[in-house]
Amino acid sequence: MPEESPKRFFITTAIDYANATPHLGTAYEKIGADVIARYHRLRGEDVFFLMGNDEHSLNVEKKARELGKDPKTYCDEMAEVFKGTWGKLDVSYDRFIRTTDEDHKKAVQALLKKVFDNGYIYPGDYEGWYCVSCEAFYQEKDLANGNCAIHGRKPEWIREKNWFFKLKEFRHAPAVHPARVET
Repeated sequence: MPEESPKRFFITTAIDYANATPHLGTAYEKIGADVIARYHRLRGEDVFFLMGNDEHSLNVEKKARELGKDPKTYCDEMAEVFKGTWGKLDVSYDRFIRTTDEDHKKAVQALLKKVFDNGYIYPGDYEGWYCVSCEAFYQEKDLANGNCAIHGRKPEWIREKNWFFKLKEFRHAPAVHPARVET
C-alpha cells in the first residue's frame, strides 16, 4: 500500500506593526500559536507556521521619521528586533513575512487583480473621524466627548478616495475553517 502523506496544517498570527518593539501581548499570541504548531507537528502533520511584520502604516512612517530614518531602513532594523525576540523565545515559525517582501507584494497584487477583474472591488469615497494613533475610523457614537475613547485626543475628520470590496456578494458562501484549508 502506498504511504499516506501527512495531513497539512497551516497556522498564522497577526502581522505586527513595526512602529514599536514586541511586548507581552505580541509574545503571548506568538507563544500560543507556537504551542499549537508544535502540537500538530507532534501528531506527524506537515505544519507551516507563518508570522511577520506589517510595515505599511502611518505610525510606522511617523516613528521612522522621528528617529531620522527612512521607513524602509527603520523597518529592516525592526524586523531584526522582532526576529531576535522570537528567537530568544524559541518560537518555531517557518516563515517570517514582511509586507515589503517582494513575494508578498506579488501575491497581494495577484489576489487584488483577480478580485478586481471579477468585479468585487469598486471605487468610492469614505469619510469619518479618524484616530491616527489607532489607525481606525470611528463613528460619532464611539467617541467620548468628541475624543478617541482610547487615546483621549480629538480624531481628524478625513475624506479619502478608496476602494471597497463587495463583501455582500459572499454572504451566502459556505464557511471554511482555516485549519481545514488545503495549502
